Amino acid sequence: MRFLAILVLCTGLVAQSSDCTEILNRYTDDSSYWYGVGTSKIKRFRSNQAVDSASKQALENLSSKLNTRIESTALITTNETIKANRSKFLQKSSSTVRTFTSQNISDYTIEYSSLCSNKQHMVVVALSKQSFFNNQEQKVRGLLIQVAKMFEGVDSFQNRLNQLDQFYIELINIGRIEGIDARLSTQYAQALGKIVSEYDQLLSDISVSIELSEPIMNHINNNPTVVLKVVQSTANKPIAGLKVQGSIFNNEMTNQEGSITKQWLDVNVKDYPVTIDVEVPIEYMVGNHQLFDSALFSNPTTAITVEKQPLLLGLSYQISDSYLLQEARSLTNFALQAIFQKMSVETSTSKQAPYILEVRYNQMKRSLNTISTSEEPIDVFKIEFNPVIVLKNTSTNNSIFVKELGLVKATSYRSYENAYSKAAKGLPVLFEQAGKEIVDVLL
Repeated sequence: MRFLAILVLCTGLVAQSSDCTEILNRYTDDSSYWYGVGTSKIKRFRSNQAVDSASKQALENLSSKLNTRIESTALITTNETIKANRSKFLQKSSSTVRTFTSQNISDYTIEYSSLCSNKQHMVVVALSKQSFFNNQEQKVRGLLIQVAKMFEGVDSFQNRLNQLDQFYIELINIGRIEGIDARLSTQYAQALGKIVSEYDQLLSDISVSIELSEPIMNHINNNPTVVLKVVQSTANKPIAGLKVQGSIFNNEMTNQEGSITKQWLDVNVKDYPVTIDVEVPIEYMVGNHQLFDSALFSNPTTAITVEKQPLLLGLSYQISDSYLLQEARSLTNFALQAIFQKMSVETSTSKQAPYILEVRYNQMKRSLNTISTSEEPIDVFKIEFNPVIVLKNTSTNNSIFVKELGLVKATSYRSYENAYSKAAKGLPVLFEQAGKEIVDVLL
């Protein structure tokens, strides 16, 4: 079998002499064959060169009829919203793929190769349309099967992009499809549209974030972890092997979990606040992909501003007696706030603080007894409780400090307030001592 691959850059026939017109008219395209015609002037002692030149022209002429412009228009539909920091494309848009392709010419026959005048050699080649379209349909079906398997498979982000671009190139380089089975032609156009749609969606779905494992604190030189994560936002699937660049990430690659981890002290920040930014260079990822259109996408970016934070300490009360609860709040606010303010510790009733200080009154007893006398009855007010201070880590809910202040009790013949004042007389000193111990634990 004769086989020749030709990439057509320009086509057309050289001018024909009148002596060759009659032969040329015998070979015009019909419903069964395409014809390619080439002629070359015969130079003295170089007749073989004329044959070669005419043959080449004939095959180029035939190839020009197979390398027609492919125009496949497919509707691209995306349900996801493209993020605001990237160039948008319409949710429903018409994607037109146009290209010239190279075509392998095989199974052609030489219908004529001889002198058509004293000065010109003519070559005519023929290619069966039925044979050509059968081969084309076989190629298209084979590629569509591979494309379907690719869509059904699970692959990494980068490999998926590469496969989409590879199959796109193979499909558009398949050559002339005008004239093949209409249903197959539709499937071909749909496959192209689906490839373009998924490729664009993948590049639009990159989400990058930066997080600190804990705040940078004023009171200590802590060393939190800086975690950069890159995911496909729709499926929250990590993207491994992605190159990133930024203020503290210098052309580094994400790991299998789609992240890059650094320790804060390694960043060597001297002045606060400081901004950490990162960018994902898409062009590094796509390389020379034919599917990539830089006008549609901008590089995904993100940034965070880091400031030193005062220690935030939450306050919580586990006291079921409403009267004792009110008194405890007043007492702790007076005794604890003073020591915490000196240590740059802010207190809050918010549960979002990294640490919670729980004030408990265990073994609570409050009673009122009346003693009968010969004169007037006497009321006896008794109060008893065991104050306990507990420091908890909110992220683990573990207690990291427990301080029992000891059982306190008192009796009054006037009121509960008077009994509580007697019982709590020594508590401010105990609370202040506990506050200092808590600060030592936190530091």
